[in-house]
Formats: sequence, C-alpha cells, structure tokens
Amino acid sequence: MSQWRRGRRSKKKSVSFNPNRKYINSAVDEYLKNGGKITRIEMDDEAYQAFIKMRDAAADEFLRG
Repeated sequence: MSQWRRGRRSKKKSVSFNPNRKYINSAVDEYLKNGGKITRIEMDDEAYQAFIKMRDAAADEFLRG
C-alpha cells in the first residue's frame, strides 16, 4: 500500500460584499457621471392595498381549483 497520503484541498471561503458609505457614494457619483439617472420611487398605500387584494384573490382562485 502506498505511504503517500493526499491532503484535503481546502475550499476557499467566499467573502461577502459589504460596501461602506464611501464606496456607495463613489459608485453613485460614477454612475451619474456616465449618464445614469436616478429616480425616486415612493410607495403608494392605495396601489399597495390593491396589489395585495389582487394577489390574495389569485391565490384563492388557484386553491379553489
């Protein structure tokens, strides 16, 4: 029998992306400088309630068969 043992190869752990405020600000500045546009989206309570009712109705119809 062989006396050589193969060692296990260690898996590299992936590093999670955790940007700080400075990184975000520089990314936004670069995006705007290259012609990007940022639009603010605000939640509308009436539209949200209508969406929830629609989802619930679709789920009910599906469950009823």
